[in-house]
Amino acid sequence: MMIKGKVTSEKEKINGAVNNLCFFNLDNDNCGIVLERNVEDLYNDRSNCNEYDYLMRPMKSVPIRGVLLDREEDEKRKFSWMDTENRVILNVGGIRHETFMHVLKKIPATRLSRLTPNLANYDPVLNEYFYDRHPGVFAMILNYYRTGKLHYPTNVCGPLFEEELEFWGLDANQVEPCCWMTYTQHRDTQDTLAVIESLDLDTEPPSQEEIAKKFGWEDDFYSGTLSKWQKFKPKMWSLFDEPWSSRGARVLSIVSIFFVIVSIVSFCLKTHPYMRVPEISFNATDYDNHPLHVIKNSTRAHPYFFYVELICNMWFTIELSSRFIFSPNMRKFCKDPINIIDFIATVSFYIDWGLEELFSETNRDTVEFFSIIRILRLFKLTQHSSGLKILIQTFKASAQELLLLVFFVLLGIVIFAALVYYAERVQQNPGNQFDSIPVGLWWAIITMCTIGFGDMVPKTYLGMIVGSVCALMGVLTIALPVPVIVSNFAMFYSHAQARSKLPKKRRRILQPHEVKPIVGRSTTAALLGTIASSNSSHFVNGRGSTIPENGDTRIRRAFLKKT
Repeated sequence: MMIKGKVTSEKEKINGAVNNLCFFNLDNDNCGIVLERNVEDLYNDRSNCNEYDYLMRPMKSVPIRGVLLDREEDEKRKFSWMDTENRVILNVGGIRHETFMHVLKKIPATRLSRLTPNLANYDPVLNEYFYDRHPGVFAMILNYYRTGKLHYPTNVCGPLFEEELEFWGLDANQVEPCCWMTYTQHRDTQDTLAVIESLDLDTEPPSQEEIAKKFGWEDDFYSGTLSKWQKFKPKMWSLFDEPWSSRGARVLSIVSIFFVIVSIVSFCLKTHPYMRVPEISFNATDYDNHPLHVIKNSTRAHPYFFYVELICNMWFTIELSSRFIFSPNMRKFCKDPINIIDFIATVSFYIDWGLEELFSETNRDTVEFFSIIRILRLFKLTQHSSGLKILIQTFKASAQELLLLVFFVLLGIVIFAALVYYAERVQQNPGNQFDSIPVGLWWAIITMCTIGFGDMVPKTYLGMIVGSVCALMGVLTIALPVPVIVSNFAMFYSHAQARSKLPKKRRRILQPHEVKPIVGRSTTAALLGTIASSNSSHFVNGRGSTIPENGDTRIRRAFLKKT
């Protein structure tokens, strides 16, 4: 009884010492060292080991602050982070992380906020939860639980970060503003790659499986029940629409380019004076005392140009009809702008041919004006050039910037046209060329574009000042959106070049359960034997509940036994 009373009094002294030490914010290790020395001083002779062990048992078993402190509830919660029962060990990808349960419960309805020893990921032997996930991303996620701020690690890819957030049950929109631009870069990259994929820049022939998917005949292809038409149609489609699919397709592609160039050259040359023949007009003769003179007041294109255009348009008709018949999707084919231009240009030739004799010489030029659309056939060359496809896509991606440029240019044209009109009327100016504001619009647009034909120039000093400001504003206005357009082109072009270097048939990505551990033969055999023998085994945790072992736990346990 005396020994017990003595121990009780000494324990009260130790409690007071602990309160004093913790008041000065000493860490747990220093508290333990100081208290152990105090107990040793009380029992220098170590005569009564039972008393010494009784006093030191709390310090050796659990942290001192969580056991010996006897304060109010707020002080207990302040130091509850040192409680071992509240401490959680998370093994993520082989990296151990330690935190506390109340930290994980700060964000409810997440995977980490619902941790219990009954989970299959819990290992009672190692007293940890094991997750085979990315440890670097998890460090940021755990820091989010601690600080409430989610930052994006720059050494991982964006989709991987999103997958990890989805696994842990977190919202990706909670990323901090300082990391938001860096985090969303992968979305812009994915959109760019999707656009490049739709441009069909592949120079390798498509496989039979890819062609079957394009036509929607996957089931018949895999079952081997393709009909003769289903086998013939993709071949003809590849012949006209896939220049890199075969030698015949390359030949047809070269022929198509040749006819496009010949058609454009013929359309331009037939307007040259040396390529035209005079056309006699009997309604414009001069009747007088002199002999009759026939006046040649008009010309027409040489007849050979008609035959050249006829041959070219016959080829365009055959090509367009074949591409439509053998197209995988006729509705999509009809919505393609290039096909619409080709159709209108081909039809315009036949309409011009049929109506040529119905119009007089004065109205014939009006009819030929609508044949300008044939020049748009040059856009067909984009089907054979990846650079032209990227350039067109660049203008599409920069449509907002281009519209903004047009708006500011039009605004400047109207403003400076009005300014130069009134500036030239302020002073005496007999040679004033700006009769109205609409006339000044022509001068303003030529000046803002820094062309300056010189047909209209201001003569007064105030008008010269307006002209100088107009030229400067034109340079600044046009130069501002140019870097954006150049940046978009560089982005598309760099991604297209990188994509062209990738193999078309990419390697199949192994699923996690298909990845085999790289270990020796003996170790592998031992692991497989241990796992096979414990497939139906269960183990009992410290609380007496039975928990089935998952594959990861069995592998690690077997490896520990082997080593």
